[in-house]
Amino acid sequence: MSESSIIKQIAYSELEHKRYAKIYIQIPQSQDRLDRVAVFMGWMDKHPGTNDEYISLSHPLGIASRALFGRLVEMARSATNSFDLVCSIFETRSNIDHAISALECGLNTEATVFFKRSLSGLNEVMTHSPNKDFMDICFDIREVAIRVAEDCRNETRY
Repeated sequence: MSESSIIKQIAYSELEHKRYAKIYIQIPQSQDRLDRVAVFMGWMDKHPGTNDEYISLSHPLGIASRALFGRLVEMARSATNSFDLVCSIFETRSNIDHAISALECGLNTEATVFFKRSLSGLNEVMTHSPNKDFMDICFDIREVAIRVAEDCRNETRY
């Protein structure tokens, strides 16, 4: 992949990140909210690694996590303990980013470890939660991490 095509992918992923955030906010909280957003994003029929070339920034998992973490940071800015909260959010996001990179490299065990670390970080983030909407987003991020970690474990076993 050339440098110019990666630059285009990054620009596209930034637009997709904003689109995901907008769709996510419009869909009411429910157990299938993440799946419903994925349908609106057009991801339900795509499987990374088949005909689609993804880089970390344009992978649906990367777009979803960046959009959700971006929303958390927006909400955290108004919290009374915002510095601690934002630090916890960024540490957790870093673990998710590492997990996505490991996943794309086929390092499923490493991805599982980083997803587990992100779950631990989410627990810390939730202890500083300013409101219910914030908690709902944390639970959705947790759902993404659990789903992908389970897929990694299953692939590692076979």
